[in-house]
Amino acid sequence: MESAPSTPSPADAAEDLAAAAAVRDAFVARLAMPRGYSLVTGSGNAALAYGIALGNSTWRFGTVAFVLALAVQVAALASATRMFRARNGASVTGVSGFGGPRSTRVVVGLFIVVLVPCIVGATWSMVAGFPVLSALVALCALPATAVADRWWMARYLDRR
Repeated sequence: MESAPSTPSPADAAEDLAAAAAVRDAFVARLAMPRGYSLVTGSGNAALAYGIALGNSTWRFGTVAFVLALAVQVAALASATRMFRARNGASVTGVSGFGGPRSTRVVVGLFIVVLVPCIVGATWSMVAGFPVLSALVALCALPATAVADRWWMARYLDRR
């Protein structure tokens, strides 16, 4: 007859938890944004903003442009995920951030703060008949995304 495994003592459990925390801290200390990460994510956001503006325009290929922009956004996000995984040895999936539902709100909130003004401005400019201004407004997603990416990473590293 097999005996039940012994329950670790509180001191052993505390040692194991401390060792796990040390490994996690060492891993988090090495995390960094990959070179070109914000350029890739920002380009995807800018393409999406301009694609939505073109989709709302009277241009007969607006719907096709929107679908292509959506494909560019998905490709950019997939590429950024691979870049992050290659640089850090970690997988970035979903919209998780620091853990829990609050982090999801932070990531989604940043996405909205970056994209909504660019989409609204680009769409308004396109509908008003200023396609070049619309493109410039959509390109504002590049620096806005870079700032949001850096802020999120700094906040993540501070919360470890």
